[in-house]
Amino acid sequence: AYLSLHRAKPIMSPSKSYSRQEQETKRRECCNAWLMEIAYASQILLATGAGRSSNKDADPESEAFAAMDESIQFLHVLESALNKLKEYWDQPPLQMPPKFRPSDADDSYSRSEDNQKPLVMRRLQVRVVTAQSEIYAHKASRYRHTLPLPQWTLGAETYGMSLNRIHLALELADSEYARLMLEEGSQVDSDVMSEDANIVEISVQYLTDAYRNFRKAAGQQAERLRRKLEPQWTSRNEVRSNMGEERWNNNPRPKHDYAALRKADEAELRDIEAAIQQLDAMAVPDDVADRYTKQQPTSTQQQRYNATRPNNLSRRVSLRDYPDPTFYGWNFTGSWNNYVEFFEIQQLDNVLVKLDWYFT
Repeated sequence: AYLSLHRAKPIMSPSKSYSRQEQETKRRECCNAWLMEIAYASQILLATGAGRSSNKDADPESEAFAAMDESIQFLHVLESALNKLKEYWDQPPLQMPPKFRPSDADDSYSRSEDNQKPLVMRRLQVRVVTAQSEIYAHKASRYRHTLPLPQWTLGAETYGMSLNRIHLALELADSEYARLMLEEGSQVDSDVMSEDANIVEISVQYLTDAYRNFRKAAGQQAERLRRKLEPQWTSRNEVRSNMGEERWNNNPRPKHDYAALRKADEAELRDIEAAIQQLDAMAVPDDVADRYTKQQPTSTQQQRYNATRPNNLSRRVSLRDYPDPTFYGWNFTGSWNNYVEFFEIQQLDNVLVKLDWYFT
């Protein structure tokens, strides 16, 4: 219903009120506005710093955590706004973004250089989700300093959110690369893709550094707690052995004095062990900077007829619900980078029809 509505009245199609030159100027201004709003929301990383917080900042209800949540929520607003314009992602924006703080923000934005090509909306979305990733990673790091106890599991879960954003950014960058390769072939601007790859690489490095420090601190704290608890566990087991299992389990007046002393430490140890299990299961990508410089096809035409099936179908829609086009008489001709398959069919009137089947 949404797409039908906006096909009747397109949001981003060239407006008849703008000349071509005015459209380009408008797109440049809008692109600059989007980048500025992303930058405003990301300033929380500078405001809260990267080191250990004061006690006030370490409280999850503190202003620092509230400010991070505000930035994350706003970046999700930007993400949602771009998602609503998904059918126009191959174009730069033609409308202004929501404002981070409407009551405080200036209505004007600094103008970009006239020769600077505005970013298409898919590339803007890469910048939105990488900003989300960095703020999630920073927030996760601070959970090990919360009072009265660190929140290890919550920190690990938040690192998972950061990693999810990284994978989304890579998917978006890969989709943009696939689009450029199919449209421009060997003429694709490598600087464009290098810029996006470097942005994702910085976010990956930010996540990796924070993740490793958190994992190291969790392991060290777990070891300290085990050293503290093991003598207590040994003493408990000796008393249990002396009393006998039946008497231990049916003691009418158990004191639980020592159990009460161990309770907080045992609870934190369980929390840390659960967090470590989550952290160790995460797969943080590497070599992002080289992602678009290796095995680049020399031309779309060569890939269309390489007769090579993809070796990874994880991004493809269900084969059961959407069978391979060969099932309907199409001929498979080639594929590229696990993101698109190529087919063709000869019609009765000898017209050759080509099909590009995108996984993204």
